[in-house]
Amino acid sequence: MTFLEFFHAGGFVMWPLLALSLGSVAVILERFYTFQTAPKPREIAVSLHVERDAQRLALDLERNLPLLSATAALAPLLGLLGTVVGMISTFNALATARQSGNTDAVLSGIGEALYATASGIFIALVAMAAYTFFAARVRRILVEIEVLATENETQIAA
Repeated sequence: MTFLEFFHAGGFVMWPLLALSLGSVAVILERFYTFQTAPKPREIAVSLHVERDAQRLALDLERNLPLLSATAALAPLLGLLGTVVGMISTFNALATARQSGNTDAVLSGIGEALYATASGIFIALVAMAAYTFFAARVRRILVEIEVLATENETQIAA
């Protein structure tokens, strides 16, 4: 089965899932770039305005992370919506199949439900893993700045 066949089989819910996944990929790539180009903790810790610079860095590093968190929450719900819609079409197909004897539409509805659910869960897993990774990295950088700044203050006071 090709990606297009899989996408088509998942029904209309696959469109918002595709938008969420593309948005998440864009944020993940942008975050990797930002973390690579951000000032190093030591540079911030020795600046004259440590607190202000650390807050600005935190804002910069946390930018767009809520999109990953929202994707992790919304994707399974969209997948569930696809499941409900697929099951509704399955029950409609069952009613029609009783009259005509054609059960292909029943199987199509079940497939639609499963494709959407699987896609939603997969997208949520990737988004949550990325969010957790970046949020932990932000915390680690900010703690490192705090430790280095405290060490600098101690050395200056001594």
